[in-house]
Amino acid sequence: MSLLDSLTGVPVGVMGLVVRHGVRFTMGISAFLFTAGIWFELVTSYGATIGSALGAPYALCRGVGLGVRARFGIGYRILEPVVQVINKFLSLLSPSRAPRIPPIVAAGGPSWSADVYRNQEVIPPVSICGQLPG
Repeated sequence: MSLLDSLTGVPVGVMGLVVRHGVRFTMGISAFLFTAGIWFELVTSYGATIGSALGAPYALCRGVGLGVRARFGIGYRILEPVVQVINKFLSLLSPSRAPRIPPIVAAGGPSWSADVYRNQEVIPPVSICGQLPG
């Protein structure tokens, strides 16, 4: 049984739903406003779409997609309101002869990612239906 079997109805316009959920595990140091260390994140995504019934004489497109992506890295995160206050303060400091102090970013550090699982199904297999967005 396919997830496509659950897509029924007579939509007047194109309908779609994308659900994404992520969980992140961090090992390092953490204060109330600041976190730094190594991290691992797992993101799952599910998408379903059904085409318009107005295009049904040619093709009523239906599609589903499921994906799992893993990311890991090392870096830091600062709470966004704190970053805004720090950058506001830094913008007030304008040295006369030294270069301007650039604003800081809320998160930084290298990261890598890989697809753990990715599958999609689109019917009917005609060019007008295309593929689901990734």
